Amino acid sequence: MPLGEVLIKKGLLTQPQLDQALTAQKDRPGTRIGDILIELGFITKSQLEEALR
Repeated sequence: MPLGEVLIKKGLLTQPQLDQALTAQKDRPGTRIGDILIELGFITKSQLEEALR
């Protein structure tokens, strides 16, 4: 399951937030979506790590 879907399922992210991050990612090829979500302030590093487990 893609990271964005995991975060939404866990209630840590909304679909509009994910859409915004995916749009930002298009301007920054090679940047991981998790890093963009953190930079945008949508999730914390610990929330990302938990979702990746």
